[in-house]
Amino acid sequence: MCGILGCFGKIDKNINTLGASIIHRGPDEQKYTEGKDWSVKFNRLSIIDLSKEAMQPFSYKGVDVFVNGEIYNYVELREKYKKEFDFKTTSDVEILPFLYKKIGIKFLNYLNGMFSMVIIDNHENKKYLIRDRYGKKPLYYFQKEETLYFSSEIKAFENLINFELDKENFAINFIANINPEPLTPYKNIFSVLPGHCYEFKEKTLLKNRWYFPKIIEKDSAVSEIQNNFERLIASSVDLRLRSDVPVGIFLSGGLDSNLILNLAIKKNKNIEAYICNIPNKEEISESSTDVTVPKKICQEYSCKYNEIIFDLNYLKKNLINILFDYDLLFTGTGHLIFHALSKEAKKKNTKVILTGSGGDEIMGGYFWQSKAHNIPNSFFFSKKNIFSAYFDKLIKYFFFKKNKYLIKFYKLYQLFFKSSLFHMESHNLNLSFFMKDTYFKVEKKMEDLYDNYLNISKSIFLEKDSSNNFEYRNIFMTIANQNHFFDISTMSSSIENRAPLLDFRIVEYMFSISKKKKNKEGIKSLYKKLLESFLPRFIISSKKSGPNLPIASWLRQDQNFKQKILLYVKRNITYVEKCLSKELSKSLINNEIESIDKNFLIRFRIFCMILWYKIKFEKSISNPNTPIETILEN
Repeated sequence: MCGILGCFGKIDKNINTLGASIIHRGPDEQKYTEGKDWSVKFNRLSIIDLSKEAMQPFSYKGVDVFVNGEIYNYVELREKYKKEFDFKTTSDVEILPFLYKKIGIKFLNYLNGMFSMVIIDNHENKKYLIRDRYGKKPLYYFQKEETLYFSSEIKAFENLINFELDKENFAINFIANINPEPLTPYKNIFSVLPGHCYEFKEKTLLKNRWYFPKIIEKDSAVSEIQNNFERLIASSVDLRLRSDVPVGIFLSGGLDSNLILNLAIKKNKNIEAYICNIPNKEEISESSTDVTVPKKICQEYSCKYNEIIFDLNYLKKNLINILFDYDLLFTGTGHLIFHALSKEAKKKNTKVILTGSGGDEIMGGYFWQSKAHNIPNSFFFSKKNIFSAYFDKLIKYFFFKKNKYLIKFYKLYQLFFKSSLFHMESHNLNLSFFMKDTYFKVEKKMEDLYDNYLNISKSIFLEKDSSNNFEYRNIFMTIANQNHFFDISTMSSSIENRAPLLDFRIVEYMFSISKKKKNKEGIKSLYKKLLESFLPRFIISSKKSGPNLPIASWLRQDQNFKQKILLYVKRNITYVEKCLSKELSKSLINNEIESIDKNFLIRFRIFCMILWYKIKFEKSISNPNTPIETILEN
């Protein structure tokens, strides 16, 4: 796990000093390397083979490789090729340039891991930017004239390109409440797509997929699924426990993290759990499972746990610091929880964290997307003809209004006639109806993005109407969003996070099981049945809580702070108009947003957007340790 900043097309020695901006990704060791027409600064976070000999790049016969991430099956690869390659270290990366030289770029299919990778073939003059199957590790880029710059985090580009807000991309981020790949809110800065390999050739970036799974849905017996799942998840956890540094786990009351702890604790008795206690959370989730369940299970397993309290005082003290760390504006308050847990894990010298990311998508889907689960895949392609465009305008004229009944009708129309947008906006809290001026401008861009996801997913599932096709498209939306914020939250504290449920063997296998079978007795009912051999009944039957902060509840108890936030937003309403929407700014001034924002999440996010913009673009907030109360007074 590391931080990379580099360029193709020329030598840029500024890379050496600018790499310090992401030293938190690799505080253990730093190295600057350059070739005939490239430069790379590598910041190392030592996880496997802590010796200096394991510093990157690794080179073999003119091929240089830099990796941010981990290759979990490196032990098996080393064993397979030990007669052909003379290993000098026990690093997971050392074998990669050899594999590239032996097999070519298709060697990526041999890897089980999470990675963003830079490959430079000096003899053949080939240069690649590569991202793992599901985008666990980030890799951003922009092109300036004949030079391609790339980095693990956008903040490293700050002195290489003038940061400008891309209003359309930022609006999509707000409307969809996700950061859909490959967009970023920065003009001309993009993300390498998951499962893709970009080649920089003759001053041009060629974008190609390298990951081509072929999935066929099978009607397997539950007993067969049980045996296969138990084998795959046990193997996945075993691989992700490979580490020369302490391993911990972020533990909630949910199924995914408890399953992983159940398996991990059997192999590593020293694993520590990190739990977040959120006062008043039961008011939004109707349960306190994220505290009671983890504590109870830790006691049963004799697992040491560390508990933090995330309350309004913690938020006031740390919000500005969190916004400094995040290159993208967070899309849910749960991301702040992971940031807080990471700070605690760093204090305890834990350098690797296991998480339950990916469970919802592969095990049956989200309840808030369930209306779209049975819509035929053909409905999701955008309709590009004169009749559909005219019909859409007519529907919008009558029903795209700020009225809860008309909103329900429009969402029903969207479900069947603009299904791609329904999917992309499935978690958007209906904010689009309050920023119509911007929404109509970005709607086509959103459809075009989704069409690309569709084209990728339809090539993977051999049945035309595979029920899992829908969930695979979430790789570029919900999973991509989770992966980014898990990465930025943990790596801001120099911690690597690993997601056993995103092992490609598990993902591909679970996508071969029909959603009908997975959800026969309700969302994720098959998953719960599979977990009966792992977890006690009190966990399986616990009410899902979800990683959210009860912002509205806290502000009801601190009305003075709430009024300060609302006044600050109104004093800075020009930022809403400049960055998002004139209509939205009017709705805020007229207090219309309150009708769809009972939990205060939209207004809190707008408040954070203003702060984030001032930090990232305007630079008028320059101290990450500034208390929020001080800013509210200005």
